[in-house]
Amino acid sequence: MPISNYVFDDGIFYAREYGDITRQDAKHWADYARLSAAASPIPVVALIDATEVTSISLDARKVFAKASGIPNLAISAVAAGTQASSREARVTASIAADPHTYIFATLDEAVAFAEQKAAEYRQIHAGV
Repeated sequence: MPISNYVFDDGIFYAREYGDITRQDAKHWADYARLSAAASPIPVVALIDATEVTSISLDARKVFAKASGIPNLAISAVAAGTQASSREARVTASIAADPHTYIFATLDEAVAFAEQKAAEYRQIHAGV
């Protein structure tokens, strides 16, 4: 399956994407994202390593766009290192809830952003 390494920890839902992403792949990701967001007491940041994605089907784009509206899934940070993966991420982000998806050239940049946002959400919700 072209989406793997699912991890949910400390407000960040991580997944690695590679190759050609189909509707079924996107649905599987959305299901995991929904479960993580529902189980979290704070807003969740999706961190997606899409540096090796070659294409995203139209149906998969629609699933990802709909998933951007999952309750408690605050934002997505997408690492899209190649020109192809960056193009695929930008097209998909253009139909998602706005502003929901942030695209970065490297995984390190996406991780730093996701960690910063998750820390902000934890701090905000610690005072509630």
